[in-house]
Amino acid sequence: MYAQTLPYFLRVLYLKTK
Repeated sequence: MYAQTLPYFLRVLYLKTK
């Protein structure tokens, strides 16, 4: 579960920072 939640969260943060 974490393996899927972590990448997702990081992706959202990355897009938000961009």
